[in-house]
Amino acid sequence: MSEMTLTQDKKLAIRAVVQEQLRAFQADDSDAAFVLAAPSIRQKLKTADSFLTLIKTNYYPIYRPRSVVFESSTFFQNIPTQLVMFLSQRSELFRAMYLMEQQTTRDWLIQGCYLFPVKK
Repeated sequence: MSEMTLTQDKKLAIRAVVQEQLRAFQADDSDAAFVLAAPSIRQKLKTADSFLTLIKTNYYPIYRPRSVVFESSTFFQNIPTQLVMFLSQRSELFRAMYLMEQQTTRDWLIQGCYLFPVKK
């Protein structure tokens, strides 16, 4: 992405993709969650089931959160990024950075997610 601004339409589209993946996790719909991952992630993990296993194990705060708060859309290292706060089932607070990738179809997919614990 060459410009360093995100239009409101792009911000809404990015947020919608993250929301859709979170709904898929809530429903244990590994296929629906997996198709929202960028091709590089799908290629690396191969199957929707292995993707969901990775999320449950290493990204448990986003799998079944008690609470979700969407923050700003911004850039991280020139990559469009959606910031989201999560309260886990264990009452731990995390901030997630969803790194987004726009496809040639103009659709947005999630190319990565960094989780950071937030000190109370």
